[in-house]
Amino acid sequence: MKASNKWLLGFILATLLFCLGMYELLYSEYRKGQFVTETKMHEERFVKHPIRKPRIISCDGAVWVNLVPADSFSLELPRVNKDPDAGLFQTGPAVQLKLNSPENLAITWRQAGDTLFIKGSVNRPLHRPWSAWYYRQAIPEVSVLGPEVDEIVLNNSQLYLQGTPTATAKRSARLTIRNSTLWLGMQYDNDHRGPTEFFDSLDIHSANSITIINRAADINHLRMTETDSSVVSDQYARINSSVIQSSPDSRVDLSGNSLKNNQLIIR
Repeated sequence: MKASNKWLLGFILATLLFCLGMYELLYSEYRKGQFVTETKMHEERFVKHPIRKPRIISCDGAVWVNLVPADSFSLELPRVNKDPDAGLFQTGPAVQLKLNSPENLAITWRQAGDTLFIKGSVNRPLHRPWSAWYYRQAIPEVSVLGPEVDEIVLNNSQLYLQGTPTATAKRSARLTIRNSTLWLGMQYDNDHRGPTEFFDSLDIHSANSITIINRAADINHLRMTETDSSVVSDQYARINSSVIQSSPDSRVDLSGNSLKNNQLIIR
């Protein structure tokens, strides 16, 4: 056997032994319970704040907000509360510099009266309908956990409204959105269908905004009013019935069985 072939064979065997050794080490730690759980990883990334029950949730300039069904109200903020794109979404000069000062928090919040205010750094329309779900790992993310509220208001924001995991307690919501992106149900890759998320009644007033009804969504009734070049796009979700009022400059994309029991009004 040539010397070069011996070196190649030795390298392959050494790599194989190294991989087997790492597997044995990791498996041994797993059996001993020495691994980081998903819950622990989540706690390391976010800080949870109990909050009093709001009647209205208002999001302004927040790149990503999750509304998650829960029995009691709380707010989860990222431990690293910095905006990786700070300054890039601001209007002004054609050339922008990234500014990451310690005081430049990506997300701030406060409660005043019956309203929870969530404030971000974006002051222009935020239209990101087709961003991959995993891109949230690189941006500041905030979650509001709790039961239903009377109204949700968005401006220059992106919101994921999560439905309930079972059909016995479906979620209802009234939303007023402007210059924003709304996801109903989680969006995954085409070959990764997430669990079904159930909604009862959704009432959405949209102006210059994009609403994506993802495949995971199961909606009993959808009522929607679109103005100012808004878009609603159904990604083969299950919608039992809908009434959509749309301005001539807006767009309605329905698919599959969502075309049934639908009333579309152009005004």
